[in-house]
Formats: sequence, C-alpha cells, structure tokens
Amino acid sequence: MIKFGIVGVGTHARWAVMDAINKTAKNCRLVAACDICADNLKGLAEEGIKTFTDLNKMLDGVEMDALYVATTAKTHYELTVSALRKGLHVICEKPMADSIEKCEDMIKEAEKANRKLAITFENRYHPEIRKIKEWIDAGYLGKVEAFHYHLFTSAYKTFGPRVDRRKRLLDLAGVLDCGIHTLDLARYFFGGDWMDICARGAWFGEDLANAPHISILGRMTSGVMSTITYSYAYGAYFEAEAKNHMFTIVGNEGIIDYYSGGHTPSEMKLISKNHKENFLIEGTAHKLAIGWLADDFAAVIEGKKEWPPELASGYDGLKAQKIMEEALSQTRNTKCAVDAAVPQPLTVS
Repeated sequence: MIKFGIVGVGTHARWAVMDAINKTAKNCRLVAACDICADNLKGLAEEGIKTFTDLNKMLDGVEMDALYVATTAKTHYELTVSALRKGLHVICEKPMADSIEKCEDMIKEAEKANRKLAITFENRYHPEIRKIKEWIDAGYLGKVEAFHYHLFTSAYKTFGPRVDRRKRLLDLAGVLDCGIHTLDLARYFFGGDWMDICARGAWFGEDLANAPHISILGRMTSGVMSTITYSYAYGAYFEAEAKNHMFTIVGNEGIIDYYSGGHTPSEMKLISKNHKENFLIEGTAHKLAIGWLADDFAAVIEGKKEWPPELASGYDGLKAQKIMEEALSQTRNTKCAVDAAVPQPLTVS
C-alpha cells in the first residue's frame, strides 16, 4: 500500500483527487493533507487524515511514500522539489509549472533524487481515449494525417459562483489550462513531437491576460496536422448552459468521429477500410481516471510494472508545457499587433 500526502486541498482535490486516492485506487491511501487555508482541512482529521498548514512539517512529521501536488501551477515547482528532496515520489497536476525552466529543473531534481515524477494527464486513462489508441495501433486508420479537436463549454461563466476561478485560470494558463490535455493527447495518440504551430485568440472584450477562446493549427514530427480549439467564451455571457465537443481523426484507410452537444452517453465511431465499430462514451469522472493513474504510479514505485504509456512522465509534462507556452505567447503577441494596427482586408494578387 502506497501512502500519499496531498498539498492543496481546494475544489479539485476535494471533488476528485482525494476520492481517487482513497476510494478508486486499490493500492493507495491518503494519510496526510496540507493547505495554507485551515478551513479547507476541516473534517479530514475525522477521516484519519493528518492535517497541516505547513508543507515542511507534513513532510517531516508523517511517514509516506509519495506526494500529490494539487495547487495552482505557480507553486508546483517549489512544492515538487521540496518533496523530491525529502525522498518522496511525486504526482503533480498539470500544467507542470509556470515556466519551461522550472519544468526542466523538476525533471533534474527527480533524476538526482532517484524518484518518480508523474504529471496528471488523466485523460489518457479515459476508456474512449484508450480505445482510440487501440484502434490507431491496430492499423485501422492506416497512415494518420489529420487530427481535429474542439471543446466549447459554458461551464465557466463571467458571473456566478465560478467567476473568480475562471479569471484565475485564464490569467494563469488561459483556456489551455484544460486544453493542455489535448496537446498531450496528440503526442500520446500519434507519437513524435510538435514541430510548429500557429495560434490565435479571441478576447470577447474581456480584460484578461490570456484569451478565453484559442485556436491552434500545428504540425507534428509524426506527419499529423492538428487543429485544436478551446473556448470558455462559448455561452459565458448569458444564463443558458451550452456545450459543444467534437473530434475527428483522419487516416488514409479510416476515420474516427465523435460529436456531443454535452449529452452522455454518446457514441464514437470508427469507419475504416476493413473494420467498423461504435464505442459508447458514458463519461468518466476525474476521480476514476486519477485513481487508475495513482494505481499505475504505485505499481511503478513498487517495481510491479514498467512505466505504462498512459502514465505521463515529467518529460511529457515538459513537452506539453512548451507547446502551451508557445501558443499563449502567440495569441498575446498577435492581440497586441492587432490592437495597435488599422484593420486591412486581405489582398490577393
């Protein structure tokens, strides 16, 4: 049984991570929790979880094997390095940190300490994602040439209970705080790395550091062209709820198609030269996927299995961080250029 501590007991930790470790995972147990806000720790002692408002006191005072870092990206580096230097293995939430340099240092610290570092790209564990990977690896699509993905959601409105969380997310990593999952999945599905991208954003008149609506066109070393669009602007300015989620993967011998207006269950379809199959997507709770991830991490720590492809490493986190930061930089730079310029129509010679 791998004993975990957790730092950062906010909404995500309580909604997903803690149940993932204590209920979904079969070989993990949460023994300690740390948060700078004592109110976030209320009730945990009654569950047998030791509580702290100082991470160093938790690291020094509790016997455990691993730390789950569930704070905002700005503090991931400091907390992860502190745990690694104390001899703990670490699972860190995405985005891995708030700079590429810090991501690189986290990897070096893990290697120096001879400890494992995983990044929570739990979408790799969703049944439909693993099915897509299975279909691709089976060769049903032939040579994959294109990947198109978009997710528009009104879950983060400009008013109501999530407004502060929305601004915090958009000022830190923008809509790519969620979109980084898809940047990672492109590498998981097709192999190779991102070569180059063109990213543009729309601000919808909001005063934010990063755009609430971002589109990315990119190429990968595996030869796949990708278009990815994420939006927290979609339905964000009025009461009604809305969601639009779709993806298409195109190969020379087959395609995978999925579309949902936010309703589950829904179907994903494989149509290929030699095979047709439908796969029912029922929606996987984050606490299930993170629990499966934690169990794999525990098995790796104990030497019971090799590092599986679904478990994202520090290097995977770094690769995703690089392309996320490039996309955010391009959207900010082009916004400044557009704001300063007099609009001109496209001319064709």
